[in-house]
Amino acid sequence: MDCRSVATGRCCICAPTIAGGTQRLARLVGPGFASRLILGAEVVDGATAEKIGVVQWAYPRTELAARAAEIAGRIAGLPAAALAAAKLCIASAADADRGGYRDELEATRKLQTDAETQERVSAFLAGARP
Repeated sequence: MDCRSVATGRCCICAPTIAGGTQRLARLVGPGFASRLILGAEVVDGATAEKIGVVQWAYPRTELAARAAEIAGRIAGLPAAALAAAKLCIASAADADRGGYRDELEATRKLQTDAETQERVSAFLAGARP
């Protein structure tokens, strides 16, 4: 899952220890927090989940849907080629055997020839801001 948001307050996050949950959680928050949640059988609220990296955003329940839609809209407005390249590079960074720097350089080369990327870079250099 690329982006995760949760409600603050009464929302609770617990660590699944089946179906790869331990692996995903350790990758998300590191072995220290993963151990805390899994071995300590700790259940955390949304604000704590954001603080330790289980989710990227935590909002009051009344704002959650609107804020999540705002984030999704912002992401949807980005160029598909740039999003795909960013996701590839992020995945490469998480896997030391993949050659993340090589993947990033190759993605950058490809994006430099992408028409939409060229238009956006030109607009940015001309002073336009998103």
